[in-house]
Amino acid sequence: MLDISATVPAWAQTPPTTTAPPTANKPANLGRPAKPLAFRRQYTVFFAQGSASLMPGAASIVKTASEAAKQRRYSHLKVIGYSDATGTAASAKSLSQARAAAVREALVAAGIPGDKIRIEGRGKSNPAISTPNPEPRNRRARIVIYLPGE
Repeated sequence: MLDISATVPAWAQTPPTTTAPPTANKPANLGRPAKPLAFRRQYTVFFAQGSASLMPGAASIVKTASEAAKQRRYSHLKVIGYSDATGTAASAKSLSQARAAAVREALVAAGIPGDKIRIEGRGKSNPAISTPNPEPRNRRARIVIYLPGE
């Protein structure tokens, strides 16, 4: 077995505790278990320029997202479509909504009930890469998994 104690500081070797660390404004948690962090997993599907058709490889991303949602007993999913900087604001909004709808259809085909999926098209807003040029990474739809209570 490899001894890492000589190369790794002692604080990094200590296993994590189940209590929240004290903060400057808040007293220590006094041994109570820390609140679990809310689970929110995101997946991104990319599209060709001007298209709302899923690209090769998108099916495996959608399948992975649907399996993660089912394993975590999700409450709902949200699919947010985006577009790059080409075209008018209205056409970008329409395309982003079509992209979100295409991903929704793929999620339904993967076994997620349609009434558990919300879609939204944001057009050119919230680009992954801010640029006036047609950036391929902005042609996307994001799948967000929410758990009960979120």
